[in-house]
Amino acid sequence: MATLKLTSGQLNVTAEAGTTWRLALTCRDESGELLDLTGFACVWSLWRSKGAPPLLTATTEDHLTLMPGKVPAQIALVIPASVSKIPAQGYAHRFTLTEPSGATPPFIAGSWKVVSS
Repeated sequence: MATLKLTSGQLNVTAEAGTTWRLALTCRDESGELLDLTGFACVWSLWRSKGAPPLLTATTEDHLTLMPGKVPAQIALVIPASVSKIPAQGYAHRFTLTEPSGATPPFIAGSWKVVSS
């Protein structure tokens, strides 16, 4: 099983409030090979500012899908329009990927700007 060897990645997003948000991340290991996501877990969080409680959270039990195996090795986030009805402003977000061993190396974080639809 491959393990993640990532430096922190930044992903800045702009999305419309009250629309369905879709985002797919293709995961590769340090050599560029597609990463087998079997046994991994993932959580996505959105908050007004770092340190504040999350405003939205997605897990593999609701709005987040991990596609295991080496094809397509993706994490798919789908936030329905009914959930994305939040005030238009700037937020911070983070994907936390947990390896089968329980380790949580740095993954993806950044800004998430919500604009009026």
